[in-house]
Amino acid sequence: MKPAWTIAVGLTLGAFALAPCARAEEPLEPQLALPILLRVLPYDRAFSTRGEGTFVVLIVAQPGAGGDRDALLRAAEALKVSSIQGRPLRFEAAEAHDVASLREAVRKAHAGAILVPARASNELLMALPVILDTEHTYTLAMDPSAVERKLALLSVSNREGRPQIWLNIESTRAMNASFDSAILRVARLIQ
Repeated sequence: MKPAWTIAVGLTLGAFALAPCARAEEPLEPQLALPILLRVLPYDRAFSTRGEGTFVVLIVAQPGAGGDRDALLRAAEALKVSSIQGRPLRFEAAEAHDVASLREAVRKAHAGAILVPARASNELLMALPVILDTEHTYTLAMDPSAVERKLALLSVSNREGRPQIWLNIESTRAMNASFDSAILRVARLIQ
């Protein structure tokens, strides 16, 4: 019997294949992108060494942009995914606008990953590589341009009607991550 989470990802990808797309490459809707992002993280060979207990994904937006953050949180809760590679999974919301406030939120939540909405402020995006480097926290972005600009580790987009994983190689080195070749073969690698 396949785990419910594998079935959910399969159904999500199946639904995505039927969805029309407006441009050749654009951010995915949260309900489509989140399962893919969560499925990719355990492909880091060091994932099991990155903390114990509950794996917290901190959904962060700048003050005043709670709508984007809350929409992501609702999409995450709708996934009904309760674990990631045997660890309990929890999503939390936070506000941050710079390195100091983001670091404080990450430490308070004991976050294993940070997820920022597609319309995150430049100040918040600029804080991501610092947090990745100092806190060794996965940085996920709903907008793949954050990976292209080398500000986030991982994203996923719509590329001609199919999901396209984006992976920042510099960030993987900074946090001593080593993604499996299965991901490296299908991802758009940003050097």
